[in-house]
Amino acid sequence: MLVLEIHFLARRYAATRFNDRRRAEWPPHPARVFSALTDALYAEGTPQEGEREALRWLSAAPAPEIYASSAEARLQELVYVPPNDVAVLANIDAQIGKYEEALAAFESTADPKAKKKAEKELAKAKEQLLKRSAASAADDGKGSVKSAGELMPEGRGKQPRTFPVVIPESDVVHMVWAEAPSEDVVRALDSIASRVARLGHSSSFVSVRFFVAQHVELGQRNRWVPDPDGEATFRTTPPDQLERLEEAYQRHRAVEQRVLPAVFTHYGNASERSESSEVVRSMFDDRFIVFEVVPETQDGRRLLLHNSLTQHVTRAMRGLLIKAADAKLPPSLSGHEANGEPTTQAHMAIAALSDVGHSYATGTILGVALVLPRAISDEDRRVLLQTIESAEKAFGSVVDPDEPPALPLTLGSRGVLHVRRVRGKPERATLRASTWTRPAHRWASVTAVALDRNPGNLQSRDPDVVARAVEAAGGTIAGACRNAGLPEPVAVWVHRRSLFEGAAPARRFMPFPLEGNGLRRVCVHAEIFFDRKVHGPVLLGAGRFFGLGLFRPMGDR
Repeated sequence: MLVLEIHFLARRYAATRFNDRRRAEWPPHPARVFSALTDALYAEGTPQEGEREALRWLSAAPAPEIYASSAEARLQELVYVPPNDVAVLANIDAQIGKYEEALAAFESTADPKAKKKAEKELAKAKEQLLKRSAASAADDGKGSVKSAGELMPEGRGKQPRTFPVVIPESDVVHMVWAEAPSEDVVRALDSIASRVARLGHSSSFVSVRFFVAQHVELGQRNRWVPDPDGEATFRTTPPDQLERLEEAYQRHRAVEQRVLPAVFTHYGNASERSESSEVVRSMFDDRFIVFEVVPETQDGRRLLLHNSLTQHVTRAMRGLLIKAADAKLPPSLSGHEANGEPTTQAHMAIAALSDVGHSYATGTILGVALVLPRAISDEDRRVLLQTIESAEKAFGSVVDPDEPPALPLTLGSRGVLHVRRVRGKPERATLRASTWTRPAHRWASVTAVALDRNPGNLQSRDPDVVARAVEAAGGTIAGACRNAGLPEPVAVWVHRRSLFEGAAPARRFMPFPLEGNGLRRVCVHAEIFFDRKVHGPVLLGAGRFFGLGLFRPMGDR
């Protein structure tokens, strides 16, 4: 097989999606990589012998498989910058954006009726783009003094911009073609790849190489494969991609705006499909209802709270839902029977999803998830959705007219945390249920476990006392696994700190509970190993319904 290895030297990737300039592309699309190779081909003038033919072979090859880890979207803030010379460009950027959207819709539509409609929209967008381009070319530069002043950046108003960036868990991506070409073609491709310095934005430094191999280790990465029924759409190359890029260059000369030629190919995540159906599942459903933390206003800043404040946030969320339902939630959602007694059945948990587990992790709470029991009835699920809608109508504020209203979670002197329901698949890996539920043998806590029983003195100066307390804590956690419908763990390790970077140490989650006359629980972090894969979410301990004892899968060892 032929393998293209991309190493992101700065452990970041900055490139916008073809259909949404506000969001980052991930994984890198084959068509973008091909364009980077084409740029390297001509960067030093005349290509070396055989290199152009090598790229032609690559463009005609079938769409590759892509091995790429999950990636975390960087927290974006609006940046206000002077726009381009609007007098010269004549608002051409907007027309290019409309044309790109129309082209993407046309290429990705299979239904004949919808295809015909998309074709008309594409023709209309192309006509408008040509008119705007002609207006830009015909501008003679004559105009008012005000127009002349706008030629300088300080004379123009500032427009908001975002710079989408993702931080991958693994900084190496592989693209794999089943059939390898001749040695000469591989040598020529590798020569071109050695001259590629960036991919996407100029800040995305890369090292690229081609090689032939019998096998490439997938590890914990996702394996994306071409699939007509796949949910993802990636840009790949037609056989004449090199000629199309060369022809386009003659028009734009790397100065004017341009649209990347490409074929739109559906991909599916084979890693998710290949997970065994025999894995053990917890009592909780893996279909989270997720709310992301947002600013109070469109131009404002988010309230940044550390995950040590998990129970403050989850209690505020629960209180808001109960208020919206006028205290009439069923036991599967409220956790209490009609008489006020705690229910004995499984019920909804609320978890805070925080930024942990990578070199730049801050532990900041980025979202809130409503985690339902797997046995919940359809009727109770409908009640929850209706309650959320009632809360949005009664307490929500519109930050973005295209999104649901933001809900205010009042946290006393700490301020108000605004959260907004996420439609579809979240952009951030932290907010995706799969990040917290992926089947694994090994799990570690992100929020400390509030133990059901007091293990003894974990802080004693007597090592024998500490050893007995640690053993008791491990036994309590093993029992919590059984109570959650999970298998008996092979091993339990108790820690003061989380194995995930950014998470708060166990002592900062105490006291639990925050209020009332109940027993104050000892909190510890833990690492658990099972003899078979467990499908999350994994929530353990006395504080599991308020987001304590939230575990995340780790690489097996």
